Amino acid sequence: MNIDHKQTLEIRILCGIIMKTSREAIEKRMAETGVALSMLQFHILHLVRQDTITSAELSRKMGLDPSTLVPAIDALVKRDFIRKERDTKDRRRYLLYLTETAHEFIHDIHAVADDDPLFCALQELGATETEHLRQHLRKVVETLPQGAATLSEIEVRIKSVSDNKLNLD
Repeated sequence: MNIDHKQTLEIRILCGIIMKTSREAIEKRMAETGVALSMLQFHILHLVRQDTITSAELSRKMGLDPSTLVPAIDALVKRDFIRKERDTKDRRRYLLYLTETAHEFIHDIHAVADDDPLFCALQELGATETEHLRQHLRKVVETLPQGAATLSEIEVRIKSVSDNKLNLD
């Protein structure tokens, strides 16, 4: 059977709906903690968590103008989520690091609650279908540009969360 453009479009739309639902669940979790961060700030925390990075590198990775990121980064510094340190190799650059507060916050937000909409949907599918879906999605990601590297990054992220505690009891 040949794959047609309609199938690709439907899959793209379905993935978008899942992402929207997941984003809304994260926003709800952030609101419940009383920490009001924008999704831009939350995304910045994730990228800084993955690697030591400068604001210029962050700008390139996110495809955003540095002037857009400066206020968001400054707000994260003010809230004690990010600290800036001057690069010892290039005094003009500042390296961005997550604080312990940010690490704890990210972990708490990523813990999966029993009422998480995606968790509930996967519960309805059952263990076997959920595992098949996971394997199929991994195959799709693997065939994308930088897919293998992306899967490796995902494994590191999941391990870092699951080494602590992945679910809320």
